[in-house]
Amino acid sequence: LYIYRGRVHMELKDFDAALADFTIAVEIDDEIYDGFFDRGKAFMNMNEYGAAVDDFNTYIQHYPDSPEPYHWRAHAHYFNGDYAESWQDVKTCERLNGVVDEDFLVMLRKETD
Repeated sequence: LYIYRGRVHMELKDFDAALADFTIAVEIDDEIYDGFFDRGKAFMNMNEYGAAVDDFNTYIQHYPDSPEPYHWRAHAHYFNGDYAESWQDVKTCERLNGVVDEDFLVMLRKETD
């Protein structure tokens, strides 16, 4: 319930409410890993990149073969200024057949070339 309501709040760009619902979901059951992934995205929208990385890490521990969280975590690392970690996640995402948007790659290259 809280996951779905949090997703609705995300669609409405009410990130505080989304964060609250995702947090309740993972507090009720810390094995609802989608709650960590979705909360990480909420943190990203609130410019809380360190917290986003933590939640993406939790999700990745349980779903290491899913490319999408690596894509999101690459962005979080980028905005934290952790460019080497960002590149690692880009490469992992691509190795898992995920897609990394070209605009992001241009930004990352600009910081590391």
